[in-house]
Amino acid sequence: DIRFDVNMNLYQTTPVVEYKNMNCLGSLDRLLRHEKQRHKHSKVTRSETRIWNPKKKESKLLRYKDDIPAYRYMPDPDLPPIIIPPEVPKSIRTRSIPEKFGWAAIRTLNEDLDSW
Repeated sequence: DIRFDVNMNLYQTTPVVEYKNMNCLGSLDRLLRHEKQRHKHSKVTRSETRIWNPKKKESKLLRYKDDIPAYRYMPDPDLPPIIIPPEVPKSIRTRSIPEKFGWAAIRTLNEDLDSW
């Protein structure tokens, strides 16, 4: 089993939303679509931790991050940020090879952001 957390915001202008205990990339794809709509329609204004229910295709608030003064995001100094140039997703779409692990989520996010 694989478990991972997702920290995301849109265009680096909205607060960071953290999703705990994700367990598959299919759920990640649906989560990204859901979160885009949630940010677009509810005007997310606070950093928060949420959990994703893949059966109901909805998220639930666990806690606001600003309610916990000791909580701070600390980037790992050994892991540089991943910045994906706009031309990368287009070049991947034109190839006839299978998508690599994780690229489907990145492709979906980029396609959705392009439509905004």
